[in-house]
Amino acid sequence: MTRRNAELTINVDQSKVRALCIERNLYTEGTNEEYGMMFEKCRRARTAQDVIEIAQDIILHSDIEDECSRYGCSEEEYEEGLAFDIANQCAYVRLYR
Repeated sequence: MTRRNAELTINVDQSKVRALCIERNLYTEGTNEEYGMMFEKCRRARTAQDVIEIAQDIILHSDIEDECSRYGCSEEEYEEGLAFDIANQCAYVRLYR
């Protein structure tokens, strides 16, 4: 059997990120322009680092103090959890050969 190189890419569904933000009352401190730029990041996302940057953008434009207090976590832990949720609830992975 011949082995071929394979590549995994991530695609983030903007509508699912929007639903996640609404559900969790996130991105309440950003402008419409900033919100649109975050969706552009979603459209261009292809790597795990891109997903982390989307989570960071959301947190930058959100008041997460109550969430961190409720769950007893730091902002960094909340960011990690949000990135995980974006990857698992809002994205899918494609395998290319």
